[in-house]
Amino acid sequence: MLVVLDTNVLISVLLLLAEGSPPAQLIVHWRQGRFDLLTAAGRLINELRSLAVVVEMLPPVAASAGPYDNYLPSIAAGGQADFFVTGDKADLLALGTHAGTKIVSVRDFITLSRLPS
Repeated sequence: MLVVLDTNVLISVLLLLAEGSPPAQLIVHWRQGRFDLLTAAGRLINELRSLAVVVEMLPPVAASAGPYDNYLPSIAAGGQADFFVTGDKADLLALGTHAGTKIVSVRDFITLSRLPS
């Protein structure tokens, strides 16, 4: 069976390997050969690794109504981010701020940071 996972699922798999969680179960089934994963994310991961700052210590966060979204404010808090940019209007943007980090849309970030549009 060939399976494509949404990017948000792949990131959840990487960050939420808590035993028994649905993302962890996916990894177990994949490693057991129950399906083949189709992805172009390897290129993205390599690019991120060479350009991004990796936050090692992630504090536990339960800020979002969506439990699989909490790793994002955790990264922002752990890295003392000024901004957390998201398109998740229902859960994350509704927070406004978390641990001193402004949670904004892409458009608002471009405006606030004075990036050329």
